[in-house]
This record gives sequence, structure tokens and C-alpha cells, in this order.
Amino acid sequence: MVKEIVKENVHLAKLTVKDREDEGSVIMNESGIREYREDKGEIHEESEGQNGNINGGGVWWRSNRTRVPAVWMRMRHEAKLELSNGVTMEGATLVVVRPTRNAVGVSGATAEEAEEEQRWDEGLVAAGRGFDGVYGEAVAKLINLRILRLMAKDLKVRSDSQGPVTGDSEDDTLKDFWIPDYILLLGSEVKKPSHVPASPVIVFINSKSGGQLGGELLVSYQTLLNKNQVFDLNQNAPDKVLQQLYFNIEKLKRDSDGDSFATEIQRRLRIIVAGGDGTAGWILGVISDLKLSQSPPVATVPLGTGNNLPFAFGWGKKNPGTDLESVKMFLKLVKDAKEMKVDSWHVLMRMKIPKEEGACDPIPPLDLPHSLHAVHRVSQSDALDKEGYTTFRGGFWNYFSMGMDAQVSYGFHTERKLHPEKFKNQTSNQSAYAKLTCSQGWFWASLSQPSSWNIAQLANVSIMKKPGHWEVLSIPPTIRSIICLNLPSFSGGLNPWGMPSKRRFRSKEWSHPYVDDGFLEVVGFRNAWHGAVLYAPTGHGTRLAQARGIRFEFRKRATDHTFMRMDGEPWKQPLPKDNDTVTLEISCSGQVSMLATGNYPSKGVNDPSTPGTPKDNECDSDEEEVVADISEERKKFGAASSFKLPENFDLSQEGYTTFRGGFWNYFSMGMDAQVSYGFHTERKLHPEKFKNQTSNQSAYAKLTCSQGWFWASLSQPSSWNIAQLANVSIMKKPGHWEVLSIPPTIRSIICLNLPSFSGGLNPWGMPSKRRFRSKEWSHPYVDDGFLEVVGFRNAWHGAVLYAPTGHGTRLAQARGIRFEFRKRATDHTFMRMDGEPWKQPLPKDNDTVTLEISCSGQVSMLATGNYPSKGVNDPSTPGTPKDNECDSDEEEVVEDISEERKKFGAASSFKLPENFDLSQEDASVGKNLEVKEKELQVIEVKLNLREREGK
Repeated sequence: MVKEIVKENVHLAKLTVKDREDEGSVIMNESGIREYREDKGEIHEESEGQNGNINGGGVWWRSNRTRVPAVWMRMRHEAKLELSNGVTMEGATLVVVRPTRNAVGVSGATAEEAEEEQRWDEGLVAAGRGFDGVYGEAVAKLINLRILRLMAKDLKVRSDSQGPVTGDSEDDTLKDFWIPDYILLLGSEVKKPSHVPASPVIVFINSKSGGQLGGELLVSYQTLLNKNQVFDLNQNAPDKVLQQLYFNIEKLKRDSDGDSFATEIQRRLRIIVAGGDGTAGWILGVISDLKLSQSPPVATVPLGTGNNLPFAFGWGKKNPGTDLESVKMFLKLVKDAKEMKVDSWHVLMRMKIPKEEGACDPIPPLDLPHSLHAVHRVSQSDALDKEGYTTFRGGFWNYFSMGMDAQVSYGFHTERKLHPEKFKNQTSNQSAYAKLTCSQGWFWASLSQPSSWNIAQLANVSIMKKPGHWEVLSIPPTIRSIICLNLPSFSGGLNPWGMPSKRRFRSKEWSHPYVDDGFLEVVGFRNAWHGAVLYAPTGHGTRLAQARGIRFEFRKRATDHTFMRMDGEPWKQPLPKDNDTVTLEISCSGQVSMLATGNYPSKGVNDPSTPGTPKDNECDSDEEEVVADISEERKKFGAASSFKLPENFDLSQEGYTTFRGGFWNYFSMGMDAQVSYGFHTERKLHPEKFKNQTSNQSAYAKLTCSQGWFWASLSQPSSWNIAQLANVSIMKKPGHWEVLSIPPTIRSIICLNLPSFSGGLNPWGMPSKRRFRSKEWSHPYVDDGFLEVVGFRNAWHGAVLYAPTGHGTRLAQARGIRFEFRKRATDHTFMRMDGEPWKQPLPKDNDTVTLEISCSGQVSMLATGNYPSKGVNDPSTPGTPKDNECDSDEEEVVEDISEERKKFGAASSFKLPENFDLSQEDASVGKNLEVKEKELQVIEVKLNLREREGK
């Protein structure tokens, strides 16, 4: 072909050849064309075909060319390929070269050759899955994308088909979801299939959600189903689609003597929505507005960032697969899913429309979410109409929120509108969310945010507990975010309401939260640290109320705007500047139907699996045990660990220097020590900035954020994980060392003697009785010769300590611990003892750095008041409960543990003489002292490292 073109076009300056699939091109410029002519390539090709070799002159590579068999060559290319775990491959290119019986091009390929190519493609996908890492996934995805595109093109040819278009003609399962054209398109020829679909579906997909996943999912659904039952929400308005569908069905039922097939389609119809929470709320609002006698149930495909609504009904939080098999599996789940009712919450907001120059850029003042829109002006008889007030109407099904969380969400959506290329997958979106939370200062809200943004100062809030009876809701002055919750899923599947105790239910007259009970749960948060406690198993916000309705009234205050959010869709809400009033009222308005699958957290009043309604005896016994454990454990703070070096351990190796030190509270290594080191370094350089405790704590919080410890897995190298930094051994029994297994995600390790770390928090927490027994732990005391060893993954993990039962990853209780460092990927780490940090060099050659911690005697401390540190012989220690507080088995265990600690807890030099008589009169002198003398063990630290020149 090239030969003929070059031969016939003498003045040709440039030649570009592209393949049919537009996946690659060959470009020949003017010099290349000239060289081709000078070489008389067509003559050589003809002579080669006749003689089997190349004779005569020409360019050097023709005479030296290696003869190859006939091959079939294809290229698959994507400018940007999104893979799992947030990996993006730029310019992903797959070149496939394989032998074939002849080298016919695509345009001349026979049906047999096309079938052969398809078999090779399928084999490539299977082979690609066998590779490790991202390359195998990339191979399979590039091949699948190409197959999907070809199928999409083929759909245009077969658009009049009435049967499902699938990769396998024998696959009849898709008939259960198929809707024929005569139902979907008014005026189409009536062709009733013999098979009545068990679960006919209408599919709405937001093609812009999930990076390129939305577009891929659209192609997959259009490939498997009738393309006329799959809609891109960026091209088709859902209200018009559903109005047309139900109009067609009613017309067929009326004009066709009661079309039974159309009747069954209407009765069995299910809706699939693929997108974020805002997209799902949009579709639910449309269905509610249709006011159908039988609303179709909705299943949600998680394509957004938070995916709270899909998670609430068991559809998961992570973005799904987009290949044909994944879609088939999802369709099967939809078919088998359980239908359940969910309350619809109606929102009415009345306000005066701000002027165009309002301070709501970059999003205009009235650029409200899909779920909130102006409906009409108030009546002429209402005085407010004269002032230019407008009523806005909307609704939500998951939550309404106002304050700091809505502001973060607004910042995220604004940034995504301005720079959509930065938000291509779920992982990068969640990272951006975390960074915005830090940059907006919500972790230290009391320092960086004005008090005028506190909810109590923003609005007057009223709630309706009984129909028609409104009462003022008292909100603590520190609350900066308020959430009205219908489903137990917020901020990525967390439950702000939590699980209140039975006592709390009785005292507050609350009922168990259900999704169809006509009540909202109202929760408040002080700052981002407060929100982080939701990651703890029993974490929750400040529970404010359960209500049938809630009303916010805004008048002129210190701020002229706030931020609101409904089901993931945020907006910047203007507030009155003069004597105006903005009123927002939320009330229950009917129900919608949702589809639930798997182990879903949302429960209904009549759901027999609802965990909120256990049997009486189960509830009482469980509650009593939990309360007994907590009350007992809270008395038993304080842990000390002793760890002695082996007697034959020699620290005097040649070329090494031994450093000796000690601590009484804690030793730590990793991210917390790095933050502390940064703080101390900054304070040395700029002491004038560190004048009081508040500014110091604020600097600490900012360093934690700026160093990236909230998203450590993304911003910090894995070489800083403790398991990769050092080999760690512990001694549980004197002289017996064993390796300590540390999870690979741990980035900070703390050896704790006292129950006070990072401002009085207790990383060890309060283990349950069952955990004590299974781990063979003993109650932590400050004079028992034991250390509690705890690990943390990131700053979010550390934030759970603010929850009442929060704790780190408990690794061990030990009499001693040893860290051995050898040459690894990093040349330093950070360590800290009792608040004093340092940057610790690590080996660069074949050296070894060894750090060992052991118990070395005791010191005396004075304690007063209700102190958390407890000793073995302290009568107030909860580790020695009264007989009636525990069962007999538990008492025996506690007594054994206490007795063991009395034997090993103190150094021998502190033992009393055998003939010492404790019954002497002088022994009672100190009984009436208010200040008690406490014995506290001394921990000795020996650090062994290679002495380097100049250090």
C-alpha cells in the first residue's frame, strides 16, 4: 500500500498511516519518503518476492535484514491507565507480536482470523493475571478496554436487536435483567420476549465519577444489556427518563388490553445508580417526586469518595470492577438483594436571595446541589414575600450536616471543579480530604478558627420530639459541626451515633436507631480530633438528641456565611447581613425503597436481624459484663516493665562506644519522636515563638500534619516502618529472649512504664478480661518490673486515644526489650525518652547499633489526689478487686498475678531484711499522711553503636 501511494504521489511531503482501531500510527516525513524512492523499495520488494533474496544496491539495512515468519502485530495504548490501590500508569502501551498463518491486515482479516485474534486476546488476559505487581493488571485492563470498545462499536450495528448482547451467546442469565425496546421507546414495534425478566433494571451511571471508572462501567453495562436501558447522567436527565418510562408502561397497559408483560416490568423494576452519594441522592429525589404508587427499589454502585450510602446497605466502600464479569456479579447481587424501606427527609429553606456580588465565589451563591432547588415564592399574604424571600426545597436520605465537615467537603468539591485532573481515583480523593482537614486547621479548631463558627453562636436550634411540639436544643459551646443522621454511615462508613449503653438509653429516653422509624440522630463534634475517635470500636460524637424534626434559625451574627452538606453535596450558605432571617427546617416526608445485600449496617424496625433489639437476658448480661470490665479496668492504670540484660552480654566490643541513660515514663521510636524532634529543633531556632503551653501544643499539631503522619502510607517511605528498621526481641522471663513480631504497618513503638503519654493519654488502654487471659498479660503497675509495648500506624491511629476505650496496637508486656539495627534503606531514625528526642544515626556499612532496655532499681515519687499510676501493693489498685467484684476463677488469676509481681517486681537491693518486723509501732506513723510515697522502678537504657570519626 505504501509503495503505491509513494509511487503515484510524486510531490508527497508527509505520509501518516493509522490502524482501524486508532491505537497507533506510522509517520514518514519528506526525507524518509525521498530515501524510500532513492532505494526503489518497490523493486526490491518485488525481486525479493520472486527470488527469495535482495540483490542490487540500496540502503544497508535491506541487505542485512533478518527473515522472519509472517506475524500479526497489535498495539494497545492508554494515555493514563488507572489501576487498583490508586496507581496510575502514564502512557501505558502493550505491543503484541505473534505468528500467524498469513500477514493479512485488519481490513483483510477473515472471520476465522478474527476469531483467532479474540482467542489470543483472551489468552493474554489470563496470562497477564499470572504476573506479579501492576504489570499483569495493566495487561488485562488494556486488553479488556480494547474488547469493550469493539463491543461498543458493534452495538451501533446491532442497535435494533431485541436480545441481550453478550460476549457469550449461550449466557441466558442476562435475560433476567433485559427490558425490550418497545417498553423503553414509545412507538417501537411491539416484540414481547418469551421470557419475563425476574429483575429488569434501569441503570444510571455518572460517567465522570471514579476517574475513568464511570466511563468504563457505562460501556460494560451497554455491552451486556439493551443500550436503551443504560443512561449516562451527564447526557440524560433522570427525571425525564423515568417519566417517559412510566408513561410508556401506563400507555401500553391501557392501549394493549392490559399488557401483562409491561405490568410485570413495572412490578419487578429495579434501579441501579453508579456514582457518589450525591448522585444516589439525586436519583432518590427524582423517584420521590414522581409519587409512584410503587416506587422501584434502588441499588447503589460505589463510585464516589466516601460512598456512605452504598456502604450502609452492604454494597461496599471501594470502587468496583468495571469488566464484564464484575458487572455480571453485581447484577446477580441486585437480583437477590433484599428490599427495605428508608425514611425520606424533607428540607425547606427560606432566605432572601443574595446579590450577584455575594461572597460565595468560586461557586455562585445559588449554585446549590441537585437535592436542593428553588420551588416558588411564598404567598402574597405572607409579609416575607415583600422582602424578596424565596423558598428552597430538597431532601436527603443519609445525613444533613453543617460546620467544619461541610467546609472541608466544600473545599474538596471546589478544588475538584478547578482541577479535575488531580482527582482521578478514590485514594487520591481521600488523601486530598485529609490534607484539607489539616490545612483548614480543624485539628486545633479552638486556636485557628473563630468562636463565631461554633454552632451555638451560628443558629438557634429547635427539635421536635413529639409531633407538633418544638423545644430548644441546648448545644455545648465547643461544638463546631452538627450532623443529622438517618443512616449509620458517615465519612466513609463511620457511625457518629455509635452504640449507646442500655443505661444511656433509659436515662435519655432514646430508642434504638432504625432507618425507617421517623427519627433523626443528632450528633456534634468539637474538632477533627473528636471526629477521629470514630475509628475506635466504641467511638462516637457528642450525642445531642433524637428528633422527628429539627429547625435552624439564622439571624445577623459575626459571620456572614456557613457551610452545609446533604448526602455528600456541599454548598456555601449565605447568612443574614441585616435584619433578615434564614430558616431551615427538616422533617420526615414518606419513604423510599433501597436494596440491601450482605452484612449491611442499616436496620429496619421490622428487621429480625436488627442488633438493637436483643433478647432481654442477652442485653442485660452483656451490658453488665461490659460495664464491669470498663469500671474495673479504669481503676487499673499504670504499667511498669523491667528488662534486665543477660549476665554474659559484653558491650565492650572494639570500635564501639557505649552510651548509658535511663527513663521512668517511656521510651519511643518512630513518628512521634520525629514530631517531637522537629518541635525541639524549631524551639531552639525560634524560642520567641514558644511562650506558653497553648502555642506549644498548636505547634505540635501542625508538625504532625506537615510531616504527613495522618496519611503516612502515602507520604512516608515504608523503610521507616518499625519492622523494617530493626530486629526487636523481648524478654518475658528472666534470661529467655524471643523475637517480637511487629505488624508491617507500625511506624511508632512505645515502651511504657507509666500510664501517661502525649499529654496524659494511655496508649495501653484498658484490655478486657478475655484479652488478659488469652495473652497471659497481667495488670499494669508502675513497680512490677514490666513494660507495656505499644505500636501505632499513623496519627489517625494515635487520635483514637481520645476515645474512652481507645488504645494503640498492644504488642507485648516484657521485662526487657532489645533493638538491633543493621544497614537498611534509611540511615537514621528518631528516638525519645521522657520527652527528650534525638536523631539516631543508623549503620551505613556492616556495623550494628544495639539498644537494650532493662529494669534497674527504683526511685520514690510523691502522689496526690486521684492519680492514675498504681503500685502492686497499693490497696486502691484495681488489680486486686474485692471478692464480690469478680467470680472465683477471675480472683484466682488476679491473686496469682499479684503474687508473681511481688516476687519479681522490685530489685533485690530493695528487699527488706528477713528479720524485719512490720508490726513495729513506728510502722503506723505515715498512715494519716495525705501525700503518699510511691516506689517507681528505674529503667536503664544502654545504647551500643560504632564510634565514627569526627562524632
